[in-house]
Amino acid sequence: MWKWLEAIFKMFSKKKKSPKLPPDLPDEIPEDSDYESIWKPMSDAKSGARKGNGVLIIGCEYRWEDFNDYPLVTANDKSCVREWRAGYANGNRMHMFLNKHGREYGKNILLIVPLKDGSHLQAMIKNGSKRQHFNPERVAR
Repeated sequence: MWKWLEAIFKMFSKKKKSPKLPPDLPDEIPEDSDYESIWKPMSDAKSGARKGNGVLIIGCEYRWEDFNDYPLVTANDKSCVREWRAGYANGNRMHMFLNKHGREYGKNILLIVPLKDGSHLQAMIKNGSKRQHFNPERVAR
């Protein structure tokens, strides 16, 4: 009988392996954080005017108050925004739906988004057909 109790005691008193810890997180802001802006060649819309068109998502540090009502956003000096989302989504960010698929803008797209104070946000989109994360540069008037 004692051997049986000894076996049970040994079974429950074995050292348990410590769990594996996740690797250290990077020091920089991870890609697709709410502070990053995103060029998406095609929106996730399933139907309607947005379906098949690109979308520009502006980082959450910019609010509607920073812009004129509906500023003329340009890609290579041509108007590119079809519709602005009235609120915030996807990480509390503003959405600007483009008037065509991102690939139709080509490569090396100079994107300019005017701000109310006369300055503007500027970014270079390397390839309109690919999703790109970017932090636009704020350029003074």
